[in-house]
Amino acid sequence: MMFLPLLSAPMSEIRHPELLAIADNCVACGLCVPQCPSYQVLQNEADSPRGRIALMRGVLEHKLQPTARLQQHLDQCLTCRQCEKVCPNQVAYGRLVDGMRAELLQQQPARLPWLKRLGLQRLAHQPQWWGRLLKLARLPLVRPLLRHLPVSQAWLPTLREMMRRYQPQRWQPCYPPSGEERGEVMLFLGCLARAVDVAAINAAIQLLNLFGFRVWVPQQQVCCGALLKHAGDAVGAAGLLATNRNVFAGTMPVLTLASGCGADLQDAGDASFGARVMEVAAFLERHADWRLVECAPLAERVTLHDPCTLRNVMRSEQAYHRLLQRIPGLQLLPLAGNQQCCGAAGTYHLQHPQIARQLRDDKISAINTTGAEHVCSANFACGMWLNTALDGAERQVQHPLLLLQQQIRKASSC
Repeated sequence: MMFLPLLSAPMSEIRHPELLAIADNCVACGLCVPQCPSYQVLQNEADSPRGRIALMRGVLEHKLQPTARLQQHLDQCLTCRQCEKVCPNQVAYGRLVDGMRAELLQQQPARLPWLKRLGLQRLAHQPQWWGRLLKLARLPLVRPLLRHLPVSQAWLPTLREMMRRYQPQRWQPCYPPSGEERGEVMLFLGCLARAVDVAAINAAIQLLNLFGFRVWVPQQQVCCGALLKHAGDAVGAAGLLATNRNVFAGTMPVLTLASGCGADLQDAGDASFGARVMEVAAFLERHADWRLVECAPLAERVTLHDPCTLRNVMRSEQAYHRLLQRIPGLQLLPLAGNQQCCGAAGTYHLQHPQIARQLRDDKISAINTTGAEHVCSANFACGMWLNTALDGAERQVQHPLLLLQQQIRKASSC
């Protein structure tokens, strides 16, 4: 059943005219519907972008009450933003749904209990706590207790993968280049990524140094804000963005490895700051002098999962494809349904495990069909979620920069 547009209420009654303007830009053409991962799983119009926009418009115009059922339809959105990429009217769906989550939290603070809010704020403002908690979870006395947590069935696979990947690491403020200096960049570590994606971060630093770039790692950087924004805490997310703007002040490029972080920094409403944010692969493709290096051959098959945020927001997923194709002998295999979300979506897979597992299993089936020896993803969260279905297998999802770094070396002529 299709939701029809509702008549607008008087503008004096509208609390968020900017959100209503976004909703009114939707012409209900339906091109987004078959692209939506939650619609593909649930086959419910209310769980499609078109249906959710109609619901949000109704709430904004005070024609619908934000009932538990309505909120469930909004919360089941993965915010993959594939709908934005296919929308002929360029509806800013991500901004609309995040704004609506913030409005709902303002109306109903119980949506984010105070203890959970406090925990998220601590992890966002002091990202080193991720490492401390994972170190604690690894203790022999703590591990058995984790099985008795009320959410253990949904959380345990991801927690095990996080514990497996955790590496303690202290980041230096500066990593000078090897050889002649050709430029400077700043590196955004992320919050959880700095604890579980250490190998990929080190690979990025080594590659940038190899190409002659000095890498600065600001020590006071905090979470990109996605952790709080997607929970509806718009004020907290804005505070994190303000901190990062100050920490990363200047004109140097701000490079990211986790596309979720990069997308949030790039799309946070500060155009001048967002223009400086780039994925590492896009930067290397644009600015690296490839005459300085040689790539050792790798006669193996690789398939690459494109994260939603990299494809739909940063729009630079092809940079990783082109970088891997620089490795002689490597066969890059297309992944069927690569435009579809894997189901990770930040913390979504913990809150909606059934939908997330179906999307993950579809992605795993597509990966297995390729017969690739290596599976790569430029988002550590996607990689961890996919690895929960590959638990115990020799083939694990890794960051493409790791594969590139393993095969690359300084050119003998340099």
